[in-house]
Amino acid sequence: GHSQKGSRPGNASYYYSFTRMQTQGTLKIGDREFNVHGSSWMDREWNTSALEKGQKGWDWFALQLSDGREIMLYQIRRDNGKADLTSKGVIINESGHSIKLEWKDLDLKILSSWASPETGIRYPSGWKLNIPSENLDLEIKPLIENQELRTSVNYWEGAVEVQSLQNDISLNGKGYVELTGYTRTN
Repeated sequence: GHSQKGSRPGNASYYYSFTRMQTQGTLKIGDREFNVHGSSWMDREWNTSALEKGQKGWDWFALQLSDGREIMLYQIRRDNGKADLTSKGVIINESGHSIKLEWKDLDLKILSSWASPETGIRYPSGWKLNIPSENLDLEIKPLIENQELRTSVNYWEGAVEVQSLQNDISLNGKGYVELTGYTRTN
């Protein structure tokens, strides 16, 4: 679909996902080969512009829950640290139906942070996600903290685990998070 990322018509992207593709293949490490299989989430995004003035970076989440639901959300961060009004999300229910979320429909809080020993950049490293309309109260934690990528642009992207914070609900999950625009002085 179409995703507006800023105030001007050109600040947008198009996006689609295949969220539970069956995956199999061979992984070669050195002279050893391993058969692998599992489930993959594939995204494709293309856009017309980068961030606009006043936008600092984004936090992007792709989560697969054990009850069959999936969550994709992104928070575009403003220079003042607040979420841009264009931040959004979507829940895909067990039958494949998409439910669009405005940022006001959810609450995302940072629980902890991690500083890269290589770059000194401090990244969020744990979150609480609450989506009242879906009866979801989740904790999201990195599988390992050091998943920073150091290229021409430093950013953090990696695997996360998901646990329900509600005692009466047995729910967990896995996912992927991408964090851009963080600096040493967040």
